Amino acid sequence: QGLLELNQSLARNDFKEAKTMLDSAKSKFPVGTKEEQQINDLAAKVDKSLADTAQINSVDAKKVDSSSSPLLAFAAKQNGNYVTADSTNFYVVSDTGISQTPQKGTTSKTIIKNAKDWTNVGGFGTYLGNFYLLDKSSGIIKYVAAAGNTYGKADYFATGVKPDLSNATSLAIDGSIWVLSKDGSVQKFTKGKADNITLTGLDGKFSSPTRIVTSVDDDNMYILDNGNNRVVVFKKDGTYVSQYGANILKSATEMAVDEKNKKIFVLSGSDIYQIDLK
Repeated sequence: QGLLELNQSLARNDFKEAKTMLDSAKSKFPVGTKEEQQINDLAAKVDKSLADTAQINSVDAKKVDSSSSPLLAFAAKQNGNYVTADSTNFYVVSDTGISQTPQKGTTSKTIIKNAKDWTNVGGFGTYLGNFYLLDKSSGIIKYVAAAGNTYGKADYFATGVKPDLSNATSLAIDGSIWVLSKDGSVQKFTKGKADNITLTGLDGKFSSPTRIVTSVDDDNMYILDNGNNRVVVFKKDGTYVSQYGANILKSATEMAVDEKNKKIFVLSGSDIYQIDLK
């Protein structure tokens, strides 16, 4: 309890350890004994402390018009393919290639053809004019902008770095690359090498998470956890911050975050919904 004001994350970890110890001790004393009652009382206090520090926000997601998130409005027309954007264009990756559409226009063009480079996309993003495509079999492919509106292909990973990306569902880029897997684990890579990252402080396991979002301008990263109808927020060191629950999140297929203006946008079907960050 004394840690709460100093470091809430460490306090939550201690509460979790205490809960595990108490749960394992319940069966060691006969029902109705003083010792069993003491354990139950302590367990109740631990549960309350965990609940009080969980920062769980049940919210009403409100439907908004397409101008609220142009990226999600574009994504709604892309048949479930991965999309990304820079300051001027939208991009979509499909089985045949990567296409570009001006944000202030409607005419798309293929800028990179798939020459059997990828077969099973698990994430897609752009950063500083380059594209990063995660193929679940071959890894992360980097397409570097070159002269004449062409792109050179390279393996993103450093020599000897071959992570398992077979369960990847999404990636985000802020200079480093963050990869979300379907079990809720997150891998982080910087300049082609793996960084140590562990998510801590979250109560309850992920269930079918599908998107991770962050950027160089964001302080936090955001995970869309469809199976639990929530968006979970972590600091970039992996420390749990908060979570937002709404029924519409179960069917959401894409997510965008405007951290500066404290808004999360999600796409469900062809509709865009807004969640206000606290």
